[in-house]
Amino acid sequence: MKIKRFTADTMREAIRSVRDTWGPDAVILSNKKLGNGVEITAAIDFEVEEVEQLANETEHAPAHTAAQGTAPRPEAATQRQAATPEQASPSLQSHLLKARAASAHNNSAGNADELSDLRREISDLRGLIEGELTQMSWREIGRHNPHKAALMRRLASLGLKREFCTTLAAQSAAPDDAEAAWKQALLDLAAMLTESDHDLLAHGGTYAIIGSTGVGKTTTVAKLAAQYALRHGADKIGLITTDCFRIGGVDQLSTFGQLLDIPVFLATDRLELSDILDQLSDKELILIDTAGMSQRDIELSKQLATLVGAGHDIQFYLTLSATAQQAITAEIMSVFSDIKLAGTVITKVDEAASLGGVLNAVIKHQLPTFFISNGQKVPEDLHPGSAIELVKIARDLLQRSSPHQPILETESTRPTTHSEGKRLHG
Repeated sequence: MKIKRFTADTMREAIRSVRDTWGPDAVILSNKKLGNGVEITAAIDFEVEEVEQLANETEHAPAHTAAQGTAPRPEAATQRQAATPEQASPSLQSHLLKARAASAHNNSAGNADELSDLRREISDLRGLIEGELTQMSWREIGRHNPHKAALMRRLASLGLKREFCTTLAAQSAAPDDAEAAWKQALLDLAAMLTESDHDLLAHGGTYAIIGSTGVGKTTTVAKLAAQYALRHGADKIGLITTDCFRIGGVDQLSTFGQLLDIPVFLATDRLELSDILDQLSDKELILIDTAGMSQRDIELSKQLATLVGAGHDIQFYLTLSATAQQAITAEIMSVFSDIKLAGTVITKVDEAASLGGVLNAVIKHQLPTFFISNGQKVPEDLHPGSAIELVKIARDLLQRSSPHQPILETESTRPTTHSEGKRLHG
């Protein structure tokens, strides 16, 4: 066995030095940070048989071998330097096997960490380059086409990513007419959004309302149930909750269920959820309220596995808060995109200062927005979502003090009910 220390400025360079020196068979025994870099201790020719042979040779070697001037082989000398007689004890084999397993584990973990660091560095570098190129592009546009630059700044004030602003400004057919270019850009923005092609309130189905904590999932379930009950009757609806983590989570939906005269079922695992769905198979609309968890909570994957593994055709609506920071919205979209999403529900629009975060997210992931919530009232503060309506809201949030001027002459998207303001009691 040969042992050697390798030092370098970064862990990646040190590992590369080990591989260049000893090849892929080298084993990393340990690593540590130094003041100006890192140090890796690596080994090669790490075989138990050789160590046993070395131990036997050490025990039976004649004492006068060295006195007779018999020079040991270079390889044996190297091995003896790496393994002293004190190390070559009967328990050495077990110790070395454990050390080898531990070093292999550390090597694997170290490589995974290095790969993660490398990916992050590449991502940061790409973002830096893209940002610099975009800045150069905007400065160039500002010098040669100030009208287009003004349009891009106006689009950026909506909270849109620069790449979207650049694309929309490039499509403008009348950059010299500021208002005409602005309206055309908003129409083009609406065209970038994916339209919903299914009406839950008309056709029913089985839907799970998912999302991070505090985005209004339970209230959204109550609004959907109330609107469907007004159209088709409360006996056509089934309500399920998997929220057994939050104190009062079941009670909140149960209260809505009593008001609507709809029973609420609690499912704590995949099997219970599957059985309840079988019991409610005669219902036209089944709504599943889920526990609110942080997108970083390790329990979230278990909850999603429960929903996906129930064995029924469940459509997933991701609930996004319009008040969340753009980075948080992007992170939520990334986490929940591990499952197949049917679309989104955007909540807390009445509390938001901008829709830029959700617009960027739904454009990037090409997800339709089925409903928009702009208040706590049940059921009237939930409206069908559309691309035009989202852009209208984004524009109005930007120019809150300006008179409302329609972008397109469209009919109101406010949901109609059979009895406006009707209260439902259990």
